[in-house]
Amino acid sequence: MLSAFSTSDKKPRMTTNSKEYSLVISGTYGRLSIGLYVGRIPQASVLFAKSPLSQDFVPHIVWFLDDRGLEFSDLAYIALDTGPGAFTTLRVLISTVNALSFATQIPIVACNGLHVVMDELLYNAGFHTKVALLNAYNNEVFYRICDRDDKPIMEDGYAEVSVVAEMLNKLDAPLFVGGNGYTTYKELFDSYIKVPFHVDDAEFATIIGVADQAQRIWKSYESEKDFVYEVQPAYLKEHRYKKIA
Repeated sequence: MLSAFSTSDKKPRMTTNSKEYSLVISGTYGRLSIGLYVGRIPQASVLFAKSPLSQDFVPHIVWFLDDRGLEFSDLAYIALDTGPGAFTTLRVLISTVNALSFATQIPIVACNGLHVVMDELLYNAGFHTKVALLNAYNNEVFYRICDRDDKPIMEDGYAEVSVVAEMLNKLDAPLFVGGNGYTTYKELFDSYIKVPFHVDDAEFATIIGVADQAQRIWKSYESEKDFVYEVQPAYLKEHRYKKIA
């Protein structure tokens, strides 16, 4: 079983081979999904109701690959949802994947979970103004807002629910809202938002959405110089997102 951790002498490389395996990992809000993909086509996946501790995480991946007759050396890259999300979960997940990437020399493709949720809204919402919201805790949410032409209206950020609702009331309605930022603070949003809006059932960045975003990023790479072997969490508000007071 531990043979899945072995590496071959070959280095990760760009390839046009359609049989290009990727390991896709998403687990930003306390649950963990692992998927195996060839391009955008799912091969297998497993969902854990609760994210395993760091010492258990790699054995879960080893088992997942070994059960399918694969080793880490068979992977072109590891796609990882880097948040935003629950800080403790992100810290464990990302530090473990960074160590795994360093040990195996398999590049990481970092995917922004907020953007993944927005991608799902863009697919479902048609010509509505789209609002992706993820829980930032303490009555705050991360937000990404796109117009009817699917263009960002403003810089991604985070703010208290009341402030975000005030922003939404100034947008071109009806709105199409999704993400666990809304469902977590549903009563507050329902009382604050005064314009018509619809709610999508997208709660988190799905494993399919992460795989799709990762494949687009991977295909945009021009050479191995674009490869990344260490990523940072998108949770860090002061580093990635601008707070609106």
